[in-house]
Amino acid sequence: MHLDAWTLGLQAINALVLVWLLSRLLFNPVAQLIAARQDGISQSLDAAAKARSELAAVQEQTIQLRATQASVLERQLLAAREARSAAEQAAQAALDQNLHARQQSAELEFQALRAAARREGEAQALDFSLDLARRLLQGLPDELRVLPFLPGLAQALGRIPPEVLSSWCSDTAIAELRVAHPLDEAGLAVCRDTLQDAIATAGTLPALRMVVDPGLLAGLELASAHLQVANHLRQDWERLREHLLADDDD
Repeated sequence: MHLDAWTLGLQAINALVLVWLLSRLLFNPVAQLIAARQDGISQSLDAAAKARSELAAVQEQTIQLRATQASVLERQLLAAREARSAAEQAAQAALDQNLHARQQSAELEFQALRAAARREGEAQALDFSLDLARRLLQGLPDELRVLPFLPGLAQALGRIPPEVLSSWCSDTAIAELRVAHPLDEAGLAVCRDTLQDAIATAGTLPALRMVVDPGLLAGLELASAHLQVANHLRQDWERLREHLLADDDD
């Protein structure tokens, strides 16, 4: 093979044309394709970075939301526990108060029952003493069951204001003389004279009608529509009974 200048020149021209054609038809499209591919990859990488950033932001928001929800839930649980504790304390306080009120009521009821039982027992004892006194008085002489109480009746009558006695003497025709045991005429006369002496300055004693009342036990009583004066054991016993029962109430 002989190489001369023309041949080298033509081969150089051929090589240049081939290079131009390759660059025109192959190199530029491939370069453009590579550039486009690189742009796509860069855009994908940017999109991925953006997605990662958005995902990180979402994850951060999720973490914050979960933390907020946990805090809210914790506060709600704490409030519920406090409300439950307050409700339990209120219920316990109400139960204690109710129990205390029932204890006080039971104590008061017990005290009332005991006081009632004591009063009933004392009343029965007093009634027994009255019955015993009645039995003892039945053994006394008859004259000792009425006349010894006459001076006390006259003194009680004399303590009444004169104007009241005077009005009573003028307005009363007959007065009852209640006695624990019947009196004979002499005993009735003694009663009339003694009582007249007690009211001598006020007027004349009304007529006396004797009424036997064994319930007086011993003693006598002067009674009318507007005046009543007594001196007998039943009256003394009733006063004693009221005094003793009143002391027990106090």
